[in-house]
Amino acid sequence: IGAYGFSGSGFSQLLLAMNDSRIGAVADIESALYGEGIWKIFSSSNYYDASNLRVPFMHIYGKYLGLRDVSFEEFYNTKYSHRYHLLLNQSGLHHWDVATEGRASAMVLHNRGPLEPGVKASFELANIYLLNFFNSVLKKIKHHNGSWIQDH
Repeated sequence: IGAYGFSGSGFSQLLLAMNDSRIGAVADIESALYGEGIWKIFSSSNYYDASNLRVPFMHIYGKYLGLRDVSFEEFYNTKYSHRYHLLLNQSGLHHWDVATEGRASAMVLHNRGPLEPGVKASFELANIYLLNFFNSVLKKIKHHNGSWIQDH
């Protein structure tokens, strides 16, 4: 089973993966997990223990929002988990831009102006990484020379 969450639901998915052996991989998008204030609350939970995370973990976050990640070094304390970090480098990226709401606001409502191509690209990139991460880890599907191959 793979679990992922956007924003605040990224916290619950990580806690679930730390405490439920059925979870085989976990990802969070824009969860502010390591942000100022948030980390203190999250890590004080009775359910949080970095040593309990023993499945692959992908953390996706925008570069400029990530500047507030004052406790990002904690990402490396999940030493029993393979860790992947995708940092989106699009300037002007809003928290919601990598969620369905951001994609809709840019591509349907066209209210992001000149940022629209970057919003579209960031949304697509985050989702391609998620798909490839879960396919690789859970389904053992690998990309090789332009083709997808499933390990047996």
